[in-house]
Amino acid sequence: MQKAMRLYLSDEYNQELKLDPLLVQILAKRGINNEDAVQRFLYNGLDDLFDPLGMKGIKKAVQRILKAINNKERIIVFGDYDVDGITSTALLNLYFKKKFNTVVDYYLPNRHKEGYGLNLPAVKSFVEDNYDLLITVDCGITAVKEVAYGMDNGLDVIVTDHHQPGEELPEAVSVVDPYQQDDPYPFKSLAGVGVAFKLCQSLEFLSSGQRINETLKNLMDIVSLGTVADIVPLLEENRIIVKKGLLLMEDSKNIGLRALIDRVGLKGRSLTPGQIAYIIAPPLNAAGRVEDPELGIKLLITDDINEAEEIADRLVQLNSERQKIEGDILKEAVNMVEEEIDLKKEKAIVLHSTDWHHGVIGIVASKLVERYYRPTILVACDEGIGRGSCRSIKGLNIYQALSNSSDYLEEYGGHAMAAGITIKQDDIVKFRMGFNDYLDSILDDEDLIPELNVDALLTGDEINKELYNKLKILEPYGVANPRPRFLINRVELDKLYQVGKSKQHLKFTLSNGVEGIGFGFGSILPDLKGKKVDLACQIDINRWQDKEKIQVNLEGFSIREKASHYPVSFESGNWEIIDKRNCLEVFDYLNNLLFEQRKVAVFLNNSQLCRKYIKRLADVKVFSAGSKKEVDNFKRHDSGSILFFNNLKNLENIRISDLVFISLPFSMGEMANIIKNFIFKKRVIHLLYGQREYDINNKIIKNRLPVDKYLRKLYLYLRSFACQEIYIEDLNKAIVQNESISTNKILLSKGITILSEIGLLKKKNGKLTLLPISGEKLDLSDSISYNNNIDIIEKFRLFSNLAFNDNVFKLVYYLKEYIGGNSNES
Repeated sequence: MQKAMRLYLSDEYNQELKLDPLLVQILAKRGINNEDAVQRFLYNGLDDLFDPLGMKGIKKAVQRILKAINNKERIIVFGDYDVDGITSTALLNLYFKKKFNTVVDYYLPNRHKEGYGLNLPAVKSFVEDNYDLLITVDCGITAVKEVAYGMDNGLDVIVTDHHQPGEELPEAVSVVDPYQQDDPYPFKSLAGVGVAFKLCQSLEFLSSGQRINETLKNLMDIVSLGTVADIVPLLEENRIIVKKGLLLMEDSKNIGLRALIDRVGLKGRSLTPGQIAYIIAPPLNAAGRVEDPELGIKLLITDDINEAEEIADRLVQLNSERQKIEGDILKEAVNMVEEEIDLKKEKAIVLHSTDWHHGVIGIVASKLVERYYRPTILVACDEGIGRGSCRSIKGLNIYQALSNSSDYLEEYGGHAMAAGITIKQDDIVKFRMGFNDYLDSILDDEDLIPELNVDALLTGDEINKELYNKLKILEPYGVANPRPRFLINRVELDKLYQVGKSKQHLKFTLSNGVEGIGFGFGSILPDLKGKKVDLACQIDINRWQDKEKIQVNLEGFSIREKASHYPVSFESGNWEIIDKRNCLEVFDYLNNLLFEQRKVAVFLNNSQLCRKYIKRLADVKVFSAGSKKEVDNFKRHDSGSILFFNNLKNLENIRISDLVFISLPFSMGEMANIIKNFIFKKRVIHLLYGQREYDINNKIIKNRLPVDKYLRKLYLYLRSFACQEIYIEDLNKAIVQNESISTNKILLSKGITILSEIGLLKKKNGKLTLLPISGEKLDLSDSISYNNNIDIIEKFRLFSNLAFNDNVFKLVYYLKEYIGGNSNES
């Protein structure tokens, strides 16, 4: 799928930081733009974790737990069937055993029979089994009825969770969730296992006076595993936890985790969050998806190496089964999208089936979002009840969207980007219509264009091992701190060929010999051959047979020549410069803007081409600035209209959404004057000019501005008339016939003026007289006209360097300097 590449220049960019400028730029995009924030991000360790007792409700929870331990009460932990829930449950089980020599029981719900979260039958069974204390992990924040039942029947309940609370909180002994409205805890984005870890920290502090010790440190591989798997931002405490946990995992003391790492082929490797998310976590998740989630927790708490290896083998097998089921559902879902959904009319993908396995539809929904870039809800139905998984896109809080359509739902819950629902099968069609109606009211077509946010602009020659090593200080990468993504402009790829069983991947080489891989890009090979393209890529190491090579991983591309390819956008404050320089399909590009209902002004100083475009666009609202009446008509249209102009006559204070430069101005001042003459909500400026427009301007300058070589030839020619008065009109005719001088009336007139200004000619009554040369050397710079010409030529040269510079931010910087302030913005 084509993606729009965007490069933002942060207004918070701090050039005074004592750090490599590239790192400063990357950190600024992550909101890290002062010395304290940089130090905390790059260098903080376990001692810098926040005070766990600052979390609302946690002290009361700890006091109740310590009482239960001292009184030898029966404690049970209720978790969830995903990796976050499994690791949260395992963490409390292991910590209580190691710290207090207390065995706590645990319960993980069956995804298929019970669904997500604390449920009433389970709570009733805990009451019947005479448990004294129930602790929820990674769930419970919305379980108002279930908690009330337990509390009313002699079962104390402590809720620990990291999901968004509902309107009503459970009336438990204590509720621990950093998302509670009045919780002062400084970091909200912990995973469920992160909240459980803060509970353990608090227990440690109130029992021993230490917030972190060897017992807790040695459990951080488990905490790291759940944190990465739950896809929370790897910032602040999460970053500290994962950095420590990754080191522990390389030689984990957890027998089960070590066995799983061995079985998936990562033994002895330095691990990354990506390997956790895509290789280690999936087998643990597979237990809850297709069989029994207790396999996962048994793996993490066992002391028996044989049991650990047996469970690890079973989990890997289950994951293979899960992948097969997932592949079948994905194929069916894609067919349903292609046959049943008109994506021009429906902004969301909502599908259901009685044949789908509920345990894997969340993964399939994510893959459909990746494929179609639409909010996606897949529902697995059984006996008239559907349980669905929801995945969102940037700019849509799917939890809020579900709230708006909740009349059709039995239950729902989740986050901004992912959620789950329970719905009657008979209500799915009505829900689909209502959900799409809501999306129509809040999403524009532009919101459905997938974006690739780029961190910095590089040349191919800058990609090397030194750069890779420089970037390592930013690790570990993950959500909110992705591996840096770079833009390489106008690169021609060498040695293009397809790889993979179905030739679905693309291999290539940059001009400096660095190899690249584009996973899933095999089909675009014909488009790239012989073309200069803009590439979005990440820099990685390819390890093969004990050898390491720098490699770029292709993530997106754009061919500037094609109007159908999204351009690269450079954004700075209220400016957005859209780079489509050298586009060969200008008419199609303009048509796309009109289709998007933009109000567009187009600078085009080629009258013939202007008439051609106006004629081809005759069926739409198209106007020419040559007529004041047409300008007034353009002003009356809010959108879906276009105005062509070649000068600023009649164009004061016109509101537009987009300004397009098909022609190249002659100077920075001219471009700035054009821009500031219009009123924008946001300055959206499209650059479509290219080499052809540069050559046209250069030719115009040469035909109108005489310089040294021309002036010498002209003077030598005039010396042949040394003893005569020359009529200028006769000179025009004579010089045209002289093949040694390429000239025209404008060039000749300006040349005569310059020679007159330095005392070589006398011009009077339409006649020219050659004057005697004095002994002093004549200087062309004594001519005001000559100096003006040189100034125009130099301004064009300097402006052209910026106008065609790969780094468009340089052009933006000087345009801002010329225009100043925020004039003509509304």
